[in-house]
Amino acid sequence: MLPISHFSGSEAHVARLPHSWRRPDGSLGTLFEGESCTDPTPLVADLGDTAPFLAATGQLDAALGLARAADVHLVHGLFPRGHRTCLFDNHDLVLGWLDLYEQTGERWLLDRATTAMERIATTFDVRGSLVDHTGRLGMPSLRSSPFNGGYIETAIDLHRLTGHPDALAWAERWAAHLVESPHFVAHGMYSRFATPILPLVGRVLGRLSKPGPVRIFKDNTNCVWGILALHELAPDLRWSTAVERFLGAAEAAVEQAGHMPQFPGRPSRFELAPHAFLVDLLVDIAGAGIAPDRATALAVRLAHIVERHRWPSGLIPVHEGAERDHVDIMVDYGIALCRLAERTGDATWRERGVAGWAEMWRTHGTPHGLALGVGIDGSIRDLRIIVKYQFLAVKSLLAAASTHLLDDAALGRLIRDR
Repeated sequence: MLPISHFSGSEAHVARLPHSWRRPDGSLGTLFEGESCTDPTPLVADLGDTAPFLAATGQLDAALGLARAADVHLVHGLFPRGHRTCLFDNHDLVLGWLDLYEQTGERWLLDRATTAMERIATTFDVRGSLVDHTGRLGMPSLRSSPFNGGYIETAIDLHRLTGHPDALAWAERWAAHLVESPHFVAHGMYSRFATPILPLVGRVLGRLSKPGPVRIFKDNTNCVWGILALHELAPDLRWSTAVERFLGAAEAAVEQAGHMPQFPGRPSRFELAPHAFLVDLLVDIAGAGIAPDRATALAVRLAHIVERHRWPSGLIPVHEGAERDHVDIMVDYGIALCRLAERTGDATWRERGVAGWAEMWRTHGTPHGLALGVGIDGSIRDLRIIVKYQFLAVKSLLAAASTHLLDDAALGRLIRDR
């Protein structure tokens, strides 16, 4: 069991995790409103957002029970939705097996992750690009989202834990395709409309898209974290140069808009999510020694932008003009601030993050779990209980208990958001 801190209501919440929101098959439901399950989809895709946090709080049997309950929902080692198997639905599943293995040493978890990654590498890799899904006949889709760049980091994790002979080669192949993709070469950011079989189709779709071809979170952030993980294991000028190119594009986007747009190059309002996760990513870029002064300066600038939007209560609206916050982004932004405090030596950032968590725990609590959104006056504005967020809230307790997040690699992997 990892050390955890306690905020108002958090102890009762942690005690609730092993037995609440369950389906008859032992898996978790996806969404509740009060005691009613309004989306019973089994929460298999988000195993990494649930089971590892049960293990971290000492509830190993419940954690392993969730992992075992996932098995009946798998087809050829992956989680499908109907006739379609999507990479988006399997990334956190694989991470969950790997994270839970690190905490329990249960070999079957590593076997599950290995089987899944081998299938992904053989079925979803089209010319070095990971396409989004396979259909009824197992045929791959045309489109390749940059979100799938997160599998570079997953392959590195698999290699680290098993020495799998092909995992490093997969990571290098997928990273090479990304850094050589035409949109990245031209703009320093990855397009969400890449189509490896028919590249022209992707360019047209990107031009026609109202939000534009680039999305920061979780598309570009996942890509860059994947390339950083590869660079840490196998340093190469290709990877560091690509990360620095992304940094330059991010600096330009902030300069142009006055904040970090979720869709750079389009008219935008302040949104918390791209700022929260880019601050976190920039801390890692600086820690990798890639333009550390520039990366840290941009992280601090983005954090100051967020602070201008923080309500007097300590909560932060999900976007400019919003009437509510977002419980999960409050958790992750607080982690980003704690890590920024360690990187800069400015403890004020940690104080703000912890104060935000204290208010989040105080105001979001209901008899059935943490509500999704609270308003500026502290009243609940969105009563939905998103089940994975109930477990992810534990990250704030783990992070608040540590003053050395940047030095604790295992904890860092557990509380990362991908």
